[in-house]
Amino acid sequence: MHYKVPMEFSQIAYFVFPLSVLLSKKTKALLPIGSFIAILSGMFFSLSWIASAKTFFERDTVYQLITATVFHFSLYFGGMTVLTSIKLPEKKAWQLPVGIGLIVGWHYLMHALVDNEKDVVLKNICEAKILDFVFPEISKNTAFVASYYIVVFGALAGLIALFYYLNRRFVEPQRDNSASAMIS
Repeated sequence: MHYKVPMEFSQIAYFVFPLSVLLSKKTKALLPIGSFIAILSGMFFSLSWIASAKTFFERDTVYQLITATVFHFSLYFGGMTVLTSIKLPEKKAWQLPVGIGLIVGWHYLMHALVDNEKDVVLKNICEAKILDFVFPEISKNTAFVASYYIVVFGALAGLIALFYYLNRRFVEPQRDNSASAMIS
């Protein structure tokens, strides 16, 4: 972490997900955002490995790579465990984009307050700098950048819908099976 302050998406997930699980006995309000960002952190870490393993090996030590892999896979596993075993309230789906917006806001606030020279993923995604890596020749085209944001927001909406769809598909059959087992 940068100066002991969580700034990146997955660093914030390291705090939000366990907190959401710990508080779930009293309130399930944080459980959807906690498990959603845990799954996203693990999933996008894995996709980053596939897309750019060379960058990881050039930038990080073996210890950092092993630690990051264990942490991100733990987030993913924990998030998937919640997704597949606890019914999450679909009426609260609006909290996911709001929660992600708060994470992005926190990210920019911390960058304004703490000097950080590291190139960070969340900032690259939010400011469309990731396009410089993927499409350097057309990354400054206004229409292309606008299309990028439409795709990002559409993908986020799609992931939220998929998250609740999978939750419904995994949890409801379990309830049906347990109910039929009790009747037998």
